[in-house]
Amino acid sequence: MYAPSHLHTHLLRVVFAAALTLAGMHWTSPAPVHATPAHNRISDQRVGRPLAARAARLSTGFTLDATSPVSNALSVPLNTSIALTYSAPISAATVTSRTIAVHSMMQGLVTATHSVNANVVTITPTKPFLPGELVWTSATTGTTDLSANAPSASFVWQFNAGAPAGWGRLNNIGRPFGRLTNTNVNKMAWADFDGDGDPDLAVVVGGQAKVYPNNGDGTFGVAVDVGPSGQNTTCLAWGDFNGDGFLDLAVGNFGLSTGADSYVYPSNGDGTFGTPISMFGGPLPVQSLAWGDVNGDGRLDLAYGLAVYGNYVLLNNGAGGFTGGFGFGGESARDLAWGDFNGDGHLDLAVAIGGWPPRTRQNYAQ
Repeated sequence: MYAPSHLHTHLLRVVFAAALTLAGMHWTSPAPVHATPAHNRISDQRVGRPLAARAARLSTGFTLDATSPVSNALSVPLNTSIALTYSAPISAATVTSRTIAVHSMMQGLVTATHSVNANVVTITPTKPFLPGELVWTSATTGTTDLSANAPSASFVWQFNAGAPAGWGRLNNIGRPFGRLTNTNVNKMAWADFDGDGDPDLAVVVGGQAKVYPNNGDGTFGVAVDVGPSGQNTTCLAWGDFNGDGFLDLAVGNFGLSTGADSYVYPSNGDGTFGTPISMFGGPLPVQSLAWGDVNGDGRLDLAYGLAVYGNYVLLNNGAGGFTGGFGFGGESARDLAWGDFNGDGHLDLAVAIGGWPPRTRQNYAQ
């Protein structure tokens, strides 16, 4: 397995900085990041180990013993409720959409009714999930038992909503989503960004991010441009960044060639976007993005991959911005995808490396 040396990494930085200088731009190195110390990692990563047993290794607090739907469940009914069974009776006053956050990845932070019956917490969404969408639940350490003790650890798990109908095949009659003069479409993502109950389609075409609103009748409306043209957009990702129930759009730009920063465009919930939020405060050669609650605090964090200089995770500070983060790997991540592949309650990261076999980066508790 190839691992870039410190000298190699330094040379990449020098070459990158020189390229920017020739282009009339200035390079500012990101803040230093550090890998998770080995002594802070969970040593027992066996798949299938009971949640309570794993959590007990971390502290003496109460534990999350079972979830419904179970982690990585497929074809879950669209009107399902989410249940968490703890090892101790739970204080109802501490159960909110923030302490147990359900993120519907096509609709945003889920509005729901929360109920507590002794040690069982039930979350009943006010509207059904969309067919096929990914749903993440973050059980944070913000809940307490009746003695005001916190859980041993946070726990994040996912499931997929089912598709209640289908032919089991695809026909060859496509539905156009715009008459494009530039047909170089290289990224696509579904999300209900205007809140009308059907998924809209975000695309990157010719270096420009666009959102095509779904008319609900098998056609699309006029595209909404996301950001100015000429930024050389390479990737995008939907996620409810600010927890207002509307899906926001992260847009990554290849700043090496244009000098453009990358941004999160907050959705107003009505088919428009608000003032963009800078990711870095300057240009970086971004080529992949993925939202995921990496630290189990109920807020979506943002992983990004660079064409050179490594890959990082920006931590959501809950106040409309990012504070700190950490790096992972020395490879160039062409694509990224979060998921709890080993069932330990922490999101892991699949990293696609151009020309190399894809790898899975494991997320360790700290």
